[in-house]
Amino acid sequence: QKAASLLLSNITRCHLSHKDLVPGSSYVARVRARPVRASGFSGQYSEWSTEVLWETPEGGLQPRNLRCLFNGADRLTCSWEVKKAIVTSVLFGLFFRATPASAEEECSPVHEKALPHVPYVVQSCEIPVSNSSSQSQYHVSARAKTEEKLIEAYKNIKVLPPANVSVTVTENQEYELRWIKHTLQYNFITQRYQVEYWQNNQYEKVSLRKCRS
Repeated sequence: QKAASLLLSNITRCHLSHKDLVPGSSYVARVRARPVRASGFSGQYSEWSTEVLWETPEGGLQPRNLRCLFNGADRLTCSWEVKKAIVTSVLFGLFFRATPASAEEECSPVHEKALPHVPYVVQSCEIPVSNSSSQSQYHVSARAKTEEKLIEAYKNIKVLPPANVSVTVTENQEYELRWIKHTLQYNFITQRYQVEYWQNNQYEKVSLRKCRS
């Protein structure tokens, strides 16, 4: 997973707000340093520090302010609010029963709109109404969804990284990189490689090439 990154100057502490973290989750952080270019010096990043781990407390996962409005004809529009930090990692759905004896159904699609100046987003969904009599009652709930996936092993192979990377100068003054590939159990599975390179005093990659074994 991609890490969130903060760039700080000439300080030795950093505050992470609870509104930017997902409740009931495990987090890892590490720090590295480099000379400030404005000082007239330049150089590379240090190695990463040792990692620090912590757990955020449970709570705040439940949606709030669930409300539904009927248009008087054929549609029941429901909306609820969830924390912005949560929606990137937790899926929420709207579930309903047209009658107490009906099977529960999931409303789709769910729309999303950010709320200004508050750490919440509004999610909404429209339920089609087939019986709009005064006796009709809908049981509605908004809650976190359990995501299920079918994982096919042969489509999710992650090989070990190449080893013993080396570079030599060829006769025509080109630079040849070589490495030893990780051998898979099945020889008919070929591997593709991505090569990144950059100037030694620059952190950003300036070019990349893809190779196939």
